[in-house]
Amino acid sequence: MAVHIIPAATAGARRSWRKTITGVDPGQTKGYAVQGDFVEAGAAYDLPAGSLLLGVDKTDDGTVVTVWETTGDELRQIKQLTRKGPWAGKATISTLTKLAAAHPWPAGAKPRKTRHATNTTTADCRHCHQPVAPGDGIQGRNERGYPYAEHRQCPPLRNAYPGACKRCSGWIDVGEGVLHDRRDFEMYGRLGAGLPPVTMEQYQSLGGFVLTHDGHCPPAGPTADHVGACRQCGAGLAAGDGLHTHKTCPPASRKPSPPPPNRYTESCALCWQIVPIGRGIYANRAVTHAGQCPPGYDGPTWTVSYGHPGRFHPRPDRGYTDGQALRATVCDDVHPVPADAPGYRRDGRLVSMIGVVVAEAKPVYVRDEDGNSPAGLVGTDGWFFQAKVRVATPEEAAAVLAGEAHVEHRAVLRARAVMEFVRAADAEIPAAAGGLLELPGVRVEPRNPGSLAFAASFGAFLHLRVDRPGGWVWVLQYNGADGDDWSVSNYTTYIARRVPLTGDRAQLVDELGEAFGSL
Repeated sequence: MAVHIIPAATAGARRSWRKTITGVDPGQTKGYAVQGDFVEAGAAYDLPAGSLLLGVDKTDDGTVVTVWETTGDELRQIKQLTRKGPWAGKATISTLTKLAAAHPWPAGAKPRKTRHATNTTTADCRHCHQPVAPGDGIQGRNERGYPYAEHRQCPPLRNAYPGACKRCSGWIDVGEGVLHDRRDFEMYGRLGAGLPPVTMEQYQSLGGFVLTHDGHCPPAGPTADHVGACRQCGAGLAAGDGLHTHKTCPPASRKPSPPPPNRYTESCALCWQIVPIGRGIYANRAVTHAGQCPPGYDGPTWTVSYGHPGRFHPRPDRGYTDGQALRATVCDDVHPVPADAPGYRRDGRLVSMIGVVVAEAKPVYVRDEDGNSPAGLVGTDGWFFQAKVRVATPEEAAAVLAGEAHVEHRAVLRARAVMEFVRAADAEIPAAAGGLLELPGVRVEPRNPGSLAFAASFGAFLHLRVDRPGGWVWVLQYNGADGDDWSVSNYTTYIARRVPLTGDRAQLVDELGEAFGSL
C-alpha cells in the first residue's frame, strides 16, 4: 500500500469528515449506509491502490460530497456532488453503491496511519486536559469519529490550588507542584517501592489527581537513612561533604502546611475584634487574625456578659453591637473605674457605669452540668455572650441615662398611684344592682386606650380608670380566677372600688397620663 495525504476540508466548511468506502448497505439510512473507517484530514495513511475515499463538507451553500480514488501515491477525484438538502439521499447512496462496486476494497486491508495531522485549532489535550495551541500538537478521530487533540509530549500539569505533597506532606503553593493521574501514581509508586501492583478493579476505581513536588521533595530535618542522602537532614550529599552526613546541614526548606482561612465572620479569639470571611485563620477550633491583630482601643476595658437560656438552634450571630452604650456592672480589681464615669455606682467590689462595647467574643453555647454554668444560665442550657466595654463619654451616655431617669420616674409615679388609689383610706366599694355596676364615661373593653392606658403598670389583674365628669377614680381588681369569691364581684368579673378625684389626685392622673399614656 502507498502513503496518501488525506485531503483537507473544503474552504468555508462548518463541519467535515473523511471515511474509506469498503462497501454500501442500502438497508441502512443516511450516512450509516456507507461502510468503512474514519480517517483524519491532513494525516498520512497507507491505503490500498484502487480504493475509494469519501469526503463530506457541510457549507453554507450546501453539503459537498467528494469521492477520491487512490492511484499510486496520490488521490484522484472521480466524483463531486453538492446537495442542498440531506446529503445521504437515495441518489447519493445509489451513486456510491455503483462506485463501490466498480472499485472494491481489498479483503482484509485496513488503513494504517503513518503520520498524525497537526492540530489547526486550540483544544484541550485528551490526556492532560491542558490547552493545545494550533501547531503544537496533533489531532485525530476516535473510533466513533469524534475529533480529539493531544500534545506530542504533555507538559507537567501545574497545580492551580495550594495543597500538601502526596509524598512528603510538605506544603506546595500555586504553580509550584505537579499533578499526576492518581491511577498511574498509585501503580508506579507501588512498583517502585517493591509492592505488588494494584489489581485491575482497584486501578479502575481510582480517579482524580494527586499533588507532588516538581522533582525531588525538599528536606525537612532528620529523615531515614538512604543511599546518597545525609543521615541527619535527608538532603543529597555533594563533593566535599562527609561520608554519611553533612559537615553543616543546610536549613530545612520544606514548607509547613498553613492553617486554613476562616469560612465565617467571627470574633478574634485574642482581641475579640470582628474577622471577616477569609481575612483570618482557623486553628485549634478558634478564629484569629492572620499575623498581628489590628490596633484597636488601647485604654482600660472591662468584661460584661449575660446568658440567654434556650436551645442551640437558631444559632445567634451577635449578642452585642460594636459601639453600643449600655449599663455595665463590672469588677474593678484590675482596672479601677473612674469615679467620674457616667452613671457611676458602687456596691462593694462591683461598680456600675455606662460603658460602650469595644469588641465581642464569639458566642458560646453552655450546657449546664450540676449548676456549673456561668451567671444567668445556672440550672439551664443557653447561649453565653461576652464583650469588652470602655467608659462612655457624656455624649454617648446621655441617651442611656435619660432612659434610666424615665424608668425611675415611672416607678415613682407607680408607687404614688398605688398609695393614692389602690390603698386609699377613703376608697369605697359601691353595691351593684343585679350584679352589674354602672361606670359612667368608661367602656368595658379592657384594652380600650381611652380608659385603660395605665393597666399594664399594675399587672394583668388590676386596672385603673378615671371618670372625670363624675369626679371618681375607679380601681378594678380581677376576681374571676379559681379560688376567688365570685359573689363579691360588682363589675362583671372585677371588684370595683372608687376614690374621690381630688385636686392632688387629678394632678397625679395628669402625670400618669404623660408617663404611661392617656387616662
